[in-house]
Amino acid sequence: QSPVQSQSVTFVSRLRHVYNYTSMSRLVSGHQVKVLDGAELSYIQRDFRAPQDGLVRLVPGNWLLPKAFTKCANKIYRTKFRSSDVVIMTPPKCGTTWLQEIIWTMKHNPDLNNPDATNDLATRSPMLEADMLFGDHIPDNPLKKIFEATFPGAKPDDAMSLALTENMPNPRVIKTHLPFSLLNKELLDTTKVVFAVRDPKDMILSFYHHHKLLKAHNYKGTLDNFITYATNDQIWYSPFWEMVNEAWLKQGHANLHIVHYEDMKNKPLEEYKRLNDFLGTSLTDDSLQKIVDYTNFSTMKGRADADSIKDMFNLDVAKKDGTFLRKGLVGESLKRFTPAQQTKVDVWTRKNTLKHKIKIRYSLSRGFSKDQLIKLKSITSIEAAIKQPSPKAEIASNAPKPEVVNRSSSTTSSHAIGNVVYQSPISVAARKAAIESPTPPPVAETPVVTETPVVAESPIIADPPVVAETPVIAETPVEEISESPTEEVATEESVVESQDVVNSKLEEYFNKLNSASDCKSLLKKYLTKDVYDQLKSKHTGNGASLLDVIQSGVENLDSGIGIYAPDAEAYSVFGPLFDPIIEDYHIGFTQSDTHPDKDFGDVDQFVNVDPEGDYVISTRVRCGRSIEGYPFNPLLTEHQYKAMEELVSSTLSGLEGELLGNYYPLTGMSKEVQQQLIDDHFLFKEGDRFLQSANACRFWPTGRGIYHNNDKTFLVWCNEEDHLRIISMQKGGDLGQIYRRLTNAVRQIETRIPFSHHNRLGFLTFCPTNLGTTVRASVHIKLPKLAANREKLEEVATKFNLQVRGTRGEHTEAEGGIYDISNKRRMGLTEFKAVMEMQQGILELIKIEKEMSGDQEIYDTAISTSEQDNEQEVYDTAVATADVNEENIYENEASEEEGEEEHIYVNLDAEIANKLEEYYKTLRSATDCKSLLKKYLTRNVFNELRDKKTSLGATLLDVIQSGVENLDSGIGIYAPDAEAYTLFSPLFDPIIEDYHVGFSQSDRHPSKNFGDVSQFTNLDPEGEYVISTRVRCGRSMVGYAFNPCLTEKEYQKARFHQALGNLKVS
Repeated sequence: QSPVQSQSVTFVSRLRHVYNYTSMSRLVSGHQVKVLDGAELSYIQRDFRAPQDGLVRLVPGNWLLPKAFTKCANKIYRTKFRSSDVVIMTPPKCGTTWLQEIIWTMKHNPDLNNPDATNDLATRSPMLEADMLFGDHIPDNPLKKIFEATFPGAKPDDAMSLALTENMPNPRVIKTHLPFSLLNKELLDTTKVVFAVRDPKDMILSFYHHHKLLKAHNYKGTLDNFITYATNDQIWYSPFWEMVNEAWLKQGHANLHIVHYEDMKNKPLEEYKRLNDFLGTSLTDDSLQKIVDYTNFSTMKGRADADSIKDMFNLDVAKKDGTFLRKGLVGESLKRFTPAQQTKVDVWTRKNTLKHKIKIRYSLSRGFSKDQLIKLKSITSIEAAIKQPSPKAEIASNAPKPEVVNRSSSTTSSHAIGNVVYQSPISVAARKAAIESPTPPPVAETPVVTETPVVAESPIIADPPVVAETPVIAETPVEEISESPTEEVATEESVVESQDVVNSKLEEYFNKLNSASDCKSLLKKYLTKDVYDQLKSKHTGNGASLLDVIQSGVENLDSGIGIYAPDAEAYSVFGPLFDPIIEDYHIGFTQSDTHPDKDFGDVDQFVNVDPEGDYVISTRVRCGRSIEGYPFNPLLTEHQYKAMEELVSSTLSGLEGELLGNYYPLTGMSKEVQQQLIDDHFLFKEGDRFLQSANACRFWPTGRGIYHNNDKTFLVWCNEEDHLRIISMQKGGDLGQIYRRLTNAVRQIETRIPFSHHNRLGFLTFCPTNLGTTVRASVHIKLPKLAANREKLEEVATKFNLQVRGTRGEHTEAEGGIYDISNKRRMGLTEFKAVMEMQQGILELIKIEKEMSGDQEIYDTAISTSEQDNEQEVYDTAVATADVNEENIYENEASEEEGEEEHIYVNLDAEIANKLEEYYKTLRSATDCKSLLKKYLTRNVFNELRDKKTSLGATLLDVIQSGVENLDSGIGIYAPDAEAYTLFSPLFDPIIEDYHVGFSQSDRHPSKNFGDVSQFTNLDPEGEYVISTRVRCGRSMVGYAFNPCLTEKEYQKARFHQALGNLKVS
């Protein structure tokens, strides 16, 4: 092969190197050496100015290494490892240097008094392939000085680093970034190997700064370009995932110990104990704790900055404008990478874990079927990976968990945590950036040949291909982002202090809960002293504690459940508390049961339960989903909220057909869009007190948004309570159409977004009441005859596992015989069965209602006419609101669990909010005002009611406006619609009691009863006194607001003449 002309290497020197290495085109390991030239080399050399010797690929494996490696490759492969050795094998920047110090200390310096500990780490724990760092442009290998000083009289051969290794006393601690296939095949059968992995994004960020520091790399490019090189396997030691795969295939071997960098950072003592057991060093916990402190990253960094780096300078390896050890933080890439950059790495990760079937915590491949894996294993490009379906994403209870650092367990809105090591799934928005980034020519694998190939001459490429630069974010110089040891230690101390706060608050909360005699929550029932002691010190990989689980339930002692899961792992870590509560709430699902696999079944078995439209007003089916790889609301960072919203919005924008629609982010929402969503009753508001206490509303409204299709029959809420609420609804009783729409949507979305799933509990959600299928299928249905026979209604509900409630939420009465009826069971059965129970129950109820009414009209003419007409006109307001808006009041926490009144939560228009405040101040300052409004509208009542809005859109302003504008009013309030009497009852109830003397707030008005009309007589039969007599009554029509909220169209629709035209003389 001919050399490539470049700015840094002359043709002559390149030609010399080609001739030097062609004789070694086949290594004893069986790898063919392919000298890199042509377009790919030119592409790389635009940013990498070294090594001047050139680069090679070793096939099979396609390993990319400096050409200098081939000089010592055979000697490295023939290296004889000893049984006392420990080999630390990692991809670059996965904590290798840290592990060297840890393991050397455990082996040689457990008492921390060995004077050799001050020697350079390269002499205590040599790197097998270090010679390749010094190419032919450095004639005198600087390692020679170290060798001669360390081993006087010894005679090293050309491979100085190997000579250092060979002459070291037992037990040797040896470092390498080479894969198993380039090392002695007997290595693992002879020697203990510690293999470390790290989140790929953090690894790439660290390797980028490493390349900026070391002269051996001399990288001059941008971070964005470096990410492209890394994800195209064009940096040293690539391909990263091939190395991981080789280790993963051997993970059951007794001599292989795999560690995750994040675990070393977040649970050091626990990981040191595991190393202690694996290495057989038999150190005590006290000794291990001292080693933990001694090898603390900050402390070690300080020693390295002070001592070792000087040797690195002397070795002519490092520049003098940076530090060899940087921050070592977990999740730093989430702060430095743009969403598009994160996605690029995630696509790369997904592609390779699918290809190799690696089940690793950084992977998105869990849950794929065998056929899918076979289909996806040949993925060779980012574009191809993007087009593949996402995994089912089951989270096994024993699966490795993601980790975080520096979590502060504050319970306020500043409840901050460190960045989580999670992979954001593929986003369409980032896909374009990924594809448009500098993309090199494809690198073809060269088959292994038995004979040394003939080197053919190729024409010299005078000019490398032009590759467009990709715009990148501003770079921070290496020296600016390095941290001092003092800063790092201070951070760790603050974490310890915050943990003390957590422990103290936990104890306080447990005592408060234990002493709350009126509390009836399941939390209090099952958080016994034994359970508390068992769980109080536990944390999930994200840093969530028992405090995160119970905080809302303790701060709101009227809660029915009392707990939330801060992340998916909480269901396992805090299982002794969650499991009995889940069993208690989900009747029939015991702690020994396993939720079945998702099964939507034969969707064509679902029908229109009310084809004539006489009974069912509206139908809705919804489900909740959490995105795998992200914690739940309390632990999400602001960046993660943004990344999730980008993922969700881009995914939903790809929906087609009847699901086609638009996504509306709450952040930056215009008044016009906001008003339209309010009119449609789609807009949700920041969470209630239960969610606030659970820290579920942090960074509001960042990352929240609403998607609906063009027909407004399909809705998705992003990060309202769960990551996703997926809703299908429409007027009437066509359950089949609604169910098919939902299942179609879920199937499309889950091909793009992996969902959190538990082997035993099914789909995971923030609140444990929503687990399993997460499905709620409901109808709003008119059953006036059954309303009068509640016993029969409950009998059918019990038979078909139905939940019956008023349309205003749990524990509310039916209005006009209209009920909200849904499936009760969500766990222990399939989606198909859950919805089928609901369908069968509704069909039975309609059948009974027909029989009881004798097929006659259900309502009297006036009510029936107006209501039926109203169903067509105001589905998107009064009726549909109650159906759709059930989600807004957090169905399980507020409605089902807490029993609060259901109402629309909307962000009031700023003009209304300002006017309300102005009117309240006017009222309070009116000294001459004697109205009941002023008497009872206290500041507490005003604050309680100011943000509320009825399902027809009425606000507190509609209630009080007349009384404020007419301060001489005696009462001062009007009800803008029927619901106002309930929603604004803290104001209406005392005024009604005050005005209607003798009718207290605890009284109930009797049912209508005209009685025996013959008992009424002519009071003045002679006509001498009574001039005229009148009896009047008022009525409001079901489904219509009162005057202040009626539209002109609704006025016209109120067809009194039709109803009155049917009146007859009796």
